[in-house]
Amino acid sequence: ASVSSDKPSMTSQITSRERDEVKNLALESIWLPTLSATGAFWGVVARRTAVDEAYQSAGGMDGAQGARLGMDMSLTLLEGARSRGQKDIFQDIFVTICNYTGLIGDYRFDSVARTAEFVHSVQRQSALIVAINTARDSGDWIGFEGWRAVWSMV
Repeated sequence: ASVSSDKPSMTSQITSRERDEVKNLALESIWLPTLSATGAFWGVVARRTAVDEAYQSAGGMDGAQGARLGMDMSLTLLEGARSRGQKDIFQDIFVTICNYTGLIGDYRFDSVARTAEFVHSVQRQSALIVAINTARDSGDWIGFEGWRAVWSMV
């Protein structure tokens, strides 16, 4: 004997507004850890150690794979923030990606050393590619700080 119910299913009770709120909440919960993972693929670390230096200079396939994974994750994260209408999160992600290039931010080294580190790092070059392409395609979304970061990299 089958049991029939006059109650609508749980899924049909959820409105599209509630679905959007859940998606926005999910984005707000995952963007920082995902951005951190992207930084790890690009070899960004808080404090450099001998192991970090060895990994950073290794390049090769590990560097190329990290660069590609970092690009994919960052582009997906930016696209998700934009599609959800989360301009503040989009801008935070964008400025962080700009910082991952190593071309702006903490100037512990002179410009020649920063340039050399950038030239020899496919990961940092990948961050620049993502940043420049995002600025070109979504210039109205990156905000004042985003444009400041773009011009600082250039």
